[in-house]
Amino acid sequence: MGLLGNFAILAFVSVVIKYACDTFEQSAVYLGRNMSEGVKGGLINAVGSSLPEMLTTFSLLFFLHDEAGFAAGISVTVGSAVFNAIVIPLACILAVRFYGVRGKSVTSFTISKTALKRDGFWLLFGEGVLIFMLIKFELFHWWMGLALIVVYLGYLVHMLKSGSHDGEDDYEFESLESSNILTALITFDFNKVLFSDKPLSKFSAWVNLFCATVIIAISCHFLSISVVGIADGLNIPVYLSALVFAAAATSVPDTFLSIKDAVKGQYDDAVSNAFGSNTFDITVALGLPLLVYGLIYGTVPMPEGTDIAALRVLLVVITLAVLLMFYIPKKVTGYTASGLAVLFAIWVGFLIWASQMGGFTL
Repeated sequence: MGLLGNFAILAFVSVVIKYACDTFEQSAVYLGRNMSEGVKGGLINAVGSSLPEMLTTFSLLFFLHDEAGFAAGISVTVGSAVFNAIVIPLACILAVRFYGVRGKSVTSFTISKTALKRDGFWLLFGEGVLIFMLIKFELFHWWMGLALIVVYLGYLVHMLKSGSHDGEDDYEFESLESSNILTALITFDFNKVLFSDKPLSKFSAWVNLFCATVIIAISCHFLSISVVGIADGLNIPVYLSALVFAAAATSVPDTFLSIKDAVKGQYDDAVSNAFGSNTFDITVALGLPLLVYGLIYGTVPMPEGTDIAALRVLLVVITLAVLLMFYIPKKVTGYTASGLAVLFAIWVGFLIWASQMGGFTL
């Protein structure tokens, strides 16, 4: 299959993942209806929208079956994390400014500093643990994947202690609005196909969740194949292809989900989804595939060179910059959007330079 064919697969599976994640999110919102704002965004929404990163990492690691697969998996989480940290908040600011909240343009809004500190701490802590492993060890052992998952469990406990409330009265079932059964099949609206679009119950929510996960898993397998094919076609390292193309494709659900929260006025959920997704990517989306791989096949060689460790350090710098943009000002404004746009332009310029160099080191 040629380069254009692989790009066509990439575009197709991106659309499939987006629709499957819509169904996943519909059920996840129902199951997390009793959680407070911020907690729901950072936990339920973040986990749901981060499934593509985890399943793509699984596929790349087991498909390539070597350190190249490890490097590609790390690159997916890095690229997605940068996209989440910069593009998603930027898209949310532009959405409420030009589309509006309930029909009214919003030029500035506030977010919870407490939630920002919580999400920022665990994100940076997870990054620090992973960077330490990459620098300190020559082989990745199964227990390192477990250690990353334990970091997420700490975040999970902190999230749940942040508070929940009986929000079931505030929950309102939202149909995916498929016009007919054929459209529902094409867009993976399982609630319409299987349950005639009736309001969700625990049973139907879990069934829909499972079906959506299967579709996402299959899509991510083909996504990993296209990433390898694009790398071969462009004659660049697989990790660089994953950093750009797989990361963008797997971040589509996070973006749409955060924008939907933002235009509803749920700003804490919109921002927490971005940072919570990153924490999940760094710990579980990377740690679980490596844990399973390590238990089955043994150790995984660390990627050669300093490129991958450099990527993680660069991500920490970007994360700190974004956190400061949100934490220091009292409100999120157009100036915040401008700062994010500049940061993203620097990132894109860096990627263009890296692709021309065939890699990079710091």
